[in-house]
Amino acid sequence: MDSFVIKAIAAELAAGIHHARVEQILEIRRSVYSLCLRSRGRKELLLLSCDPALPGAHLLTKPPETAPPSSFCRALRIHLVRGILREIDLPDLERVLTLKIERRKPSGLLKRYALIVEIMASRSNIILTDADSGRILDCARHVGSNQNRFRQLMPGRPYVPPPPPRKLHPRSLAAEQVPEAFSSERAAEKWLVQQVRGFSPLLAKEAVHRAADAPLSAVLREMLAAYDQERFEPALYQDPATGAWILSALPLRHRLQRERIAVSSMNEAAARQREEAEGGQRLTGRKKPLLQVVQKALKKTSARIEHLSEDLAATRELEAVRQEAEWLKGNMHRLKQGMHEVHLSDPAGQAAPAITVQLDPTLSPGESVQRAFQRYRKLQRMAVIVRERLREAAEEGDYLHQVLDAVERADAPEVLDEISEELSAGGYLKKTAKTRRAKRAAPAPPLCFRSCEGHTILVGRNNRNNDRLVTRLSRGDDLWLHAHQIPGAHVIIRNPQRQAISEAVLREAALLAAYHSTGRRDARVSVDYTLRKYVRKGPGFRPGMVTFTHGKTVTVTPDETLLPKRCDS
Repeated sequence: MDSFVIKAIAAELAAGIHHARVEQILEIRRSVYSLCLRSRGRKELLLLSCDPALPGAHLLTKPPETAPPSSFCRALRIHLVRGILREIDLPDLERVLTLKIERRKPSGLLKRYALIVEIMASRSNIILTDADSGRILDCARHVGSNQNRFRQLMPGRPYVPPPPPRKLHPRSLAAEQVPEAFSSERAAEKWLVQQVRGFSPLLAKEAVHRAADAPLSAVLREMLAAYDQERFEPALYQDPATGAWILSALPLRHRLQRERIAVSSMNEAAARQREEAEGGQRLTGRKKPLLQVVQKALKKTSARIEHLSEDLAATRELEAVRQEAEWLKGNMHRLKQGMHEVHLSDPAGQAAPAITVQLDPTLSPGESVQRAFQRYRKLQRMAVIVRERLREAAEEGDYLHQVLDAVERADAPEVLDEISEELSAGGYLKKTAKTRRAKRAAPAPPLCFRSCEGHTILVGRNNRNNDRLVTRLSRGDDLWLHAHQIPGAHVIIRNPQRQAISEAVLREAALLAAYHSTGRRDARVSVDYTLRKYVRKGPGFRPGMVTFTHGKTVTVTPDETLLPKRCDS
């Protein structure tokens, strides 16, 4: 959150929850708290966070899950519950929000408190102070003298505000102090962030973009006027490259309009961004153990393939051993017990080079020949077994790479639930008592897209999804696509009318197959396609694995901006 966003949130809070009563204080998780407020007959939930990953303050759109209260949460309850929120203060172009709360004690004494939320990334904190004495009653994160000699945040210490940044204040910035020429846009953005107070990298990028049509000094005055007059336009954007949600109090002209998500207020925009970010964090947290399991299994499979390859190399002397046995048999009249070696020529009389064979002197000629044939048959059997095991190990490696890709692409908890069940069924993931008791997760639906000509295109989200696409959710005349010889999703173009699929629709589906594969970052990806009736899932095939015939190939360049629209968008 930058200073403009915090000012917009503070303005909405001042208008909406002024003189609200604090009914309860909840702890959502460590460093994140919720004030339950009653204002004008309605309840509001105000989130306060000093979590370094997601600091901020805004109203919540839905009740959160809560955790047992920490000592700081209990201190907030003791001093603030049944208090009245009298004022919301925010210093000019700063990110320190102060909630001034009054509470009358049973004795009749009126106590005044200041709940200070410092929204400063890794140095974020929430501090409860006595407004009259200025002393700290408690804080979410204690900062002792060993961490900061000049600004200690400990109970009993006087509260010292964060020092103002050593930057130029835009109000006192003369036009001649603003360079109008930079070596690059990046240099201009860097100058704004480092030299001008209140400008985050996002605001700096926007200011430089607007400066293409006006002097930079005029752009800064325009943006500052919007801040002073609270002429905010809450904006929420989604970056198509990373999927990240971008929060802004001003419309971002350097972003495409189609990237903008409609919101009615700054608080709603902040709440939606937090929900998305926290959902992503939870999803990442759930992915981590699955990735570790799959990577561990892949490591073991790779080691097994390496050892089997060494064994197979040992069987490559099979022909030499057969020749040795045959020549020993053809030259048995030259063998005598007690010989250590013998030089043999081809008994067939062909011009083959002579060979030297090592013998066991304790064996008779017949036993030496018999041992040579036994060794040959043993190597024969070993070669067959090693090749089969090598094939199985290679198939397992392909399957695990497919699972790894599915975990990385997973975009919802139910998709990960199915992958967990699949790994448990395959013996890669140990079943716990909790998972054994849990009901089987409902199947995750495939991703659905609409082509330029109205065709429905389905994309598998994991191996079980891929199996359902092939065996249940498609018909023989539908078109099936998959990235060529790399892990990825199965893609189906629905074709109920049994019409010819146009080149445009085929390329859209191929783009989806390429983008939802491990080749999504490659410059060119080959995609195989054929009619669904030519795709087979044979007995004993692992989840998501198929064979196909009558295949053709198209080559595309993965590009998210060219993907067809989602059916649910």
